[in-house]
Amino acid sequence: GSILAKGNPDHGIVFKGLGDRPAYWKGILILSNSDVNEFEYVTVKQAGSMAFAESEKMANVILGGSSISGASLKIRHSVFSDGGGYGLYVQGMSSLSQFSNNAFLNNASAPAYIPASQLHKIDAVSFTGDNGPTELETGGAMLEESEVTWKKLVSGSYLVTSDILIRGGVTIEPGASFKMSAGVTIQVAGNGYMNASGANALGITFTSRTTNIHWNGLFFN
Repeated sequence: GSILAKGNPDHGIVFKGLGDRPAYWKGILILSNSDVNEFEYVTVKQAGSMAFAESEKMANVILGGSSISGASLKIRHSVFSDGGGYGLYVQGMSSLSQFSNNAFLNNASAPAYIPASQLHKIDAVSFTGDNGPTELETGGAMLEESEVTWKKLVSGSYLVTSDILIRGGVTIEPGASFKMSAGVTIQVAGNGYMNASGANALGITFTSRTTNIHWNGLFFN
């Protein structure tokens, strides 16, 4: 199956709860990897009332997947708000074939979880929503053979909640900030490499998310 929800600036498409309150309904679960799947000028709000069995996560929209499979979705000019969990959760081998000019507002957890394998797909401006200090959650393996770029978020940081394994090439933009959960490691292995070159006014920061809670550091193997 597939879902094609394309609005326009004057006539958007809205998925929301029947009751006008946060976390009212369960949300949208996408398991299809069809190239047709697309959200444009779509608002998904007030979901995340309970976890989907397939993902064990609460979110307005979940791209369900595993270590060997995943869904696919194009997302442009769309809003994810007032959820009881994440605004968007990208799981397993799921992919964001396009991603730009979106907004994440007032979700109970992080605005989104996007695995390290998909971080290069996002734009710098989508994660400026009202979740306090914006933290885009990430983790997992980055196996791209060609070099990719992890962008500086206009307002906020990447929140690394599980180990990241880099086996391809990653360039990190000046000014990017990474907050690390306790015990996590960023490992660069095999033929992989990391190019993190900041500038005088735009340094690149890797730091613990919480004072006096330590992470395991960067490991080049």
